[in-house]
Amino acid sequence: FPLNSFLAGADVYKGQVQDLALREANGTALGDGDRPDHFRKGQLVQHRKTPFTTQVEVQGEPFTYLDSRGNGHLIDISHRFSMGSYLVTQELYEEVAGEHRSRDRGASLPVSAVTWLEATAFCNELSKHAGLPLVYEISGGEVRVSPGVPGYRLPMEDEWTFACTNGASAASAWTSKDAKPDGLTRPVDKGVADDLGFHDLLGNVWEWCN
Repeated sequence: FPLNSFLAGADVYKGQVQDLALREANGTALGDGDRPDHFRKGQLVQHRKTPFTTQVEVQGEPFTYLDSRGNGHLIDISHRFSMGSYLVTQELYEEVAGEHRSRDRGASLPVSAVTWLEATAFCNELSKHAGLPLVYEISGGEVRVSPGVPGYRLPMEDEWTFACTNGASAASAWTSKDAKPDGLTRPVDKGVADDLGFHDLLGNVWEWCN
């Protein structure tokens, strides 16, 4: 989740609740291909530690990316935003929100099998722990977002796309080909950081976003 954004990110997978990594920023997977040459490099502003996470602050800028069919899409993002350098670990999730349904178990493994609603609730709990106002108003299964509130939230899809396409490389992605018989995921700090300082924007687990 980003700071004043809970950086979790994720795509819908066949309409099911998929494995998910809560991060500090945002999320939508773009695929396993290498980054096209026309992607523009994002400007890294700074790395900073918060009581719960290491944040990467990035200055956005409008850019175009190609989808799997070769169609160009303009991402009109020009604001500065922060995202967590690592996926949310099971240790952090348990400390803030309690039990979870991750199949692979380990303190440094990414939390998974979390629904979008649970992810927003986790963001609110993290904001409470940090003494920040809540981004989400949750009533039953309905969620309302308070724009501009400096609490933790899921990253916006455009934020995650910008961070992924301007930094991530498929070369270090942890995929199903890397999975071991005793587990499908790897610890969040085992991958090589991308050009902006993020880990596992590609691979390891799916991520939720707004």
